Amino acid sequence: MKNIFFWETLVFLIGGIILSLASSNPVMLAVTIGFDLGIMLIQFIGVKLVLSGEETAAKTTENEEDYSSYHRAHSL
Repeated sequence: MKNIFFWETLVFLIGGIILSLASSNPVMLAVTIGFDLGIMLIQFIGVKLVLSGEETAAKTTENEEDYSSYHRAHSL
C-alpha cells in the first residue's frame, strides 16, 4: 500500500512520455516529463508524511492505552 501512489505516478509518467513522443513535439515532451516528475515528487513526499503521521498516531495510541491501564490498576 505504501508505494501505490508512487507506481501510479510512474505509470502516468511513462504514458505521458509515450503520448508526447507520438505527437512528435519535443516541447510537449519536456513539459510532460517536468510536470510528471513534479507530481511524482509531491506524491512521494506526501505519502511519506502521511505514513509517518500514521506511525506516530499508532505509537501515541499505544502510549495512551498503557498510561490509562496503569492508572486504572493503581487507583483500585
